[in-house]
Amino acid sequence: MPQELASVNAMYCITYQATPGKEGYEARLRRRGKTHKRWFGKRGYGSIEDALRAAQQWRDEMIASLAMLPKREYVSKLRKNNTTGKAGIRRHKRIYTNKSGQQRCYISWVADPPWGIKASSRSFAVSKYGEEGALERAIEARLELEAMCHGVHAPNVPKTIVNTIPQ
Repeated sequence: MPQELASVNAMYCITYQATPGKEGYEARLRRRGKTHKRWFGKRGYGSIEDALRAAQQWRDEMIASLAMLPKREYVSKLRKNNTTGKAGIRRHKRIYTNKSGQQRCYISWVADPPWGIKASSRSFAVSKYGEEGALERAIEARLELEAMCHGVHAPNVPKTIVNTIPQ
C-alpha cells in the first residue's frame, strides 16, 4: 500500500483492545464469506507501537493476496429468501378493482436491477407472454442489468483502498 494511503487508512481492519493482562491489536478482514484475523499483542512484539506496525503489515499483505468479490458475481448470488431460483427475479401478483367494480388480477415476472444500478425494474405480463415466456424474458432482462455491474463489491472499504486492490 502506498505511503499516503497508509496514513489515511492506518486503522482500517484493525482494532485496539485492552483488558487486564492483555493489550494489543486485532487485524480482521472478511473476503468471500471467510473471516481472516490475527492478534498482535504488546507482550509478543515488545511495544504497542511495534504490535500496531506488525498488524498493519499483515493487513496490507492480506489485502494484496485476497481477491475481492466482483460486483457481477455478488449481484447474481442467490439469497436465503429467494423463492424463484434466480437472483433478482420475482413473480408479482396484483389484484385491483377497476372502475366498474370488477376485481382483476395482473400477474407478471419482474426483473429487478442490482443495487447501485440506475435502471428501472422490467416487468413481463403472463397474460401477454405466457408463464414460461414472461419468466424467460425477465431472466434475459436481469442478465442485461447484471452486465452493467463493474468493479468489486466493497460496501465498507474506503475508496482509497478499493482503488489499490487488484481485481
